[in-house]
Amino acid sequence: MRNKRNQVLVSIVLPVYNGEKFLSESIRSCLSQTYSNLELIIVNDCSNDSPLQIAEDFARRDERVKIISNQNNLKLPASLNIGHHYAKGECLTWTSDDNYYAPKAIEVMLKALSKSKTDVVHANFNIIDPYGISRLNNVMCKNKSLLLGNNIGPCFLYKRDVFNQNGGYDENLHTIEDYDFWLQTKIHSKFRFIPDVLYNYRIHEGSLTSQVKTDNSEMQVLFQKKLEACYSKFFKKYDIENKEYSELFKNFHLNQKINVSDYLKNYNSFKKDLDPIFKYLDKNLLEEIDIKIRGNIFNYFQNQDFKVLYLLIKNRPKILFGYGKKKSLKIIFKCLIKP
Repeated sequence: MRNKRNQVLVSIVLPVYNGEKFLSESIRSCLSQTYSNLELIIVNDCSNDSPLQIAEDFARRDERVKIISNQNNLKLPASLNIGHHYAKGECLTWTSDDNYYAPKAIEVMLKALSKSKTDVVHANFNIIDPYGISRLNNVMCKNKSLLLGNNIGPCFLYKRDVFNQNGGYDENLHTIEDYDFWLQTKIHSKFRFIPDVLYNYRIHEGSLTSQVKTDNSEMQVLFQKKLEACYSKFFKKYDIENKEYSELFKNFHLNQKINVSDYLKNYNSFKKDLDPIFKYLDKNLLEEIDIKIRGNIFNYFQNQDFKVLYLLIKNRPKILFGYGKKKSLKIIFKCLIKP
């Protein structure tokens, strides 16, 4: 849908569950965008506090605000799907009740999406504390490969066809629905990164990020289980059914310890099985995995022995000889001389 000036309508979906504390700031950042042809769809997921009243107050003052109230608590992915299906925009995004946009966020992303031959654009963001004070400025996307970590971040804009091709957000993968959505998108669409800082991402005790990072918490255990399921779903699209690969990539994603000896023993089968991904989807992925393996040997005592060194030279010598010489010498030393 477009307005009289033939401007693209952008739909912003804002799911909220018990998020009254920061909701007004989040809504205000959407409505005060320099690009004004937008609609804000607030999906109240059966909250116990007062986000509905806050949303209704904004809706009375701005006709671009639409409100949907779930009769039951359906969780984030279902609320996202409800909001997206209601949305009328050609381009879509979603935000959270505790975060807020920079004033030009939608304008900059829409311009980049329109000019480039891509389907998704994503931008840099600040990490802020509960009081809105910046704790990490200009947070860069650290992972080059999407398969090794979520390098999209919380600030993005995509064409409606992306949502349609994915069939929406997977409602069985709550806590990891965004990463799953991007992995599925990677199969059929193109991404473009914008270095501009266009978003403020708040870390606080009630945020999902804080809960997931709490060691051995119920949320952390659930997150890791869902992450592994997410990889399994992705690999099935390439007819790869080996469960060990899902666990391996989960460990890569979380920078957890792996058994390097087992990885190297099965390296040729691994490379053959994942060859379609290495060739056609992500040509840099194999080298980035090499770096992960180097780090795993360097950091974990259990992976430092002569057997690992032998398998490196036999099956994947590039891990040892194709990268920084100084660290390679340290890896050789650690594998040959154990205390």
